[in-house]
Amino acid sequence: MFKNIWGSYDIRWLTFTSGVTGNSNLFGAEEYWNAKFAERFVRHIPYKRLDSIVGNTTSAWQTWMKHPTPDAYWDAMSPTPEQYKRITVPILTITGHYDGDQIGAMEYYKLHQQHGSPEATANHFLIIGPWDHAGTRSPNKSVGGLDFGDACLLDLNNLHKQWYDWTMKNDGKNDGKNMPKPEFLKKRVAYYVVSAEPKRSTWKYADNLESIATQKRTLLLASGGFANYVFSSGSLLQTDTKQPAVSAKAQREKAQSDTFTYNPLDVSSAERELKAGDNNLTDQSDALNLGENGVVYHSEPFTEETEVTG
Repeated sequence: MFKNIWGSYDIRWLTFTSGVTGNSNLFGAEEYWNAKFAERFVRHIPYKRLDSIVGNTTSAWQTWMKHPTPDAYWDAMSPTPEQYKRITVPILTITGHYDGDQIGAMEYYKLHQQHGSPEATANHFLIIGPWDHAGTRSPNKSVGGLDFGDACLLDLNNLHKQWYDWTMKNDGKNDGKNMPKPEFLKKRVAYYVVSAEPKRSTWKYADNLESIATQKRTLLLASGGFANYVFSSGSLLQTDTKQPAVSAKAQREKAQSDTFTYNPLDVSSAERELKAGDNNLTDQSDALNLGENGVVYHSEPFTEETEVTG
């Protein structure tokens, strides 16, 4: 869940693992799952009954539904601060910009950095590539309609081998036989920076996450009170040296409130989701068909290529 909002994907994963052997064929049936999720949405069926809609009532689904918010049930599955302190093994965390499990990967990484011993956290390495979840094992340079260049195509199988050689075959003796740390892990954090020109995309390194974002930019919302459409949007006002904060704040003070009313009976988005293709990162259908179900704000166009990392 993200901020207590569940994802329908959870029943798909439980179906994959509801057996002695993984149900990989059913798990990979994209059209089937999209149709079932749309059926629940269009028919306004309670979310907790999703297991019966997809035909899997043998999983942990109903148990999970009894714990809709973080509680002792979920806490029991996660390390405590004291348990983090006792971790001594080296850790390699791999996630992606578009990895559905990025939220979890980053949460556990940060908790270990917060509660782990200095010796253990010094041996916790983090790789963040321009991948979806499958790409964290087998990278593709194209995801969701974007091309990230050849530099993102890490040989992760080889990296895994080098990692286990380094962490499990070394005996601590200074006899020249110990395996070296993987060359790719130049620092504790490796992250991929995407360029408008794929050939210029590259890996960068940092000692920790905190040292990556060297500059913060504040954007203020402003509007004439009708920011419900892409072509009559509100503004994101920049407060930096190019546009003095006083000017931006003055414009914001003149702004009117924006409102929208969520209508749960409006299921028009279901048709678009059923037609979702491989260009989900570049497709603007949802934004262009927002109707009055949301608000839109635009900044001024960037005048030069700008790295946004953090």
